[in-house]
Amino acid sequence: MTYLTIQTGRHRPSVRASLPGARAQALRRLEREHVALLLAISELEAGARGAESPELRAALLPLLRHDLARTQYALQRAAAGQYGVCDRCGRAIAAGKLELNPATTRCPACSHIRRGPSAD
Repeated sequence: MTYLTIQTGRHRPSVRASLPGARAQALRRLEREHVALLLAISELEAGARGAESPELRAALLPLLRHDLARTQYALQRAAAGQYGVCDRCGRAIAAGKLELNPATTRCPACSHIRRGPSAD
């Protein structure tokens, strides 16, 4: 199940189909990371893992929620047909950068410009 299915109740394979191979692979990885983050947060909130101390859970949850927000934003951009396009300058993000960080929404030239806590 993809983020698009989770959020909208319908599957949009055309988003991935319209992307070149490397970008489509990065998007698939992003979708898997999104689901893994949702599960990890849910387990930590429920205390289901058991081995983590309350202090560790308190430290991990904000980090996981931050990563989740970044993946959600990137997936929303994908649903809008903007995956792999810099959200600042509109240039294409190199496939290599997407491979390293599928949630990135900035090209290398713009990634140094801060935008708040979710900056790449």
